[in-house]
Amino acid sequence: MPYVLTPNGTAPRIERRRVAKLVFDALGGHRVFTGAARLLAVTHVEAHQLRGLGADESSIRIVPNPIDLQEFATLPERGTFRHRHALGDAPIVLFLGKLTPRKRLDVVVRAFHQIGDVDAQLVIAGNDMGAGQAARDLVGRLGVQSRVTFTGLLRNRERIEALVDAAVLVYPSQDEIFGIAALEALLCGTPVVVSDDSGCGEIVRAAGGGAVIPVGDVDACARAIRQALASPDESRRVAAGAANVRLGYNASTVVNGLERVYRELM
Repeated sequence: MPYVLTPNGTAPRIERRRVAKLVFDALGGHRVFTGAARLLAVTHVEAHQLRGLGADESSIRIVPNPIDLQEFATLPERGTFRHRHALGDAPIVLFLGKLTPRKRLDVVVRAFHQIGDVDAQLVIAGNDMGAGQAARDLVGRLGVQSRVTFTGLLRNRERIEALVDAAVLVYPSQDEIFGIAALEALLCGTPVVVSDDSGCGEIVRAAGGGAVIPVGDVDACARAIRQALASPDESRRVAAGAANVRLGYNASTVVNGLERVYRELM
């Protein structure tokens, strides 16, 4: 019976649960992977990962993750998140995501330190999954603690409130197959800075609305943040990016892509 496998970024053994993945692969997981009639990747970045693990090129199909556009039909009032966390009036540079080493918080913090002459504040939002303390230590060593706020995990609507209030979202993640936060930022009218080692870098290049920097490049990240805070025409670029996100990542488009894959097999 032919079957379709969607790894959801779990095919390579990176970052967390490496031993568990190694055991799973050894006990039959790799056969499940190589035996799939179709392998679904959400971006070309993930497709590259799958080829590196020995996948047959002819079995790979790219179908992106969908975004719930209904969440962004009516955006929260600007200033809601800022007021709740007493963030003052300075522009907000936002990181939103899980705090893991792969998200490269070190790049975010060091780049923010580099733009110390700019009146801005950094908000790091997300649940700590192994990189939170290192980020706090780096903030302390660089002496920017008075301008950095750690909010912890943002739940439900508060996530969108943060994206609306941010002047720029910085998401320089490494080995990231998708990166939905960047697309959600565009839907909120917020420009983004992402790395070229992630699926969202691929998406932002195509959709517009942000800067794509080399992975781990602090200087490039600082320049991109500075430009996003200063550029008067950024809003027009973001508007174009949001339109492309709505067109390419709505549920109907994704479902149609999935149906095409299953029709091939039938």
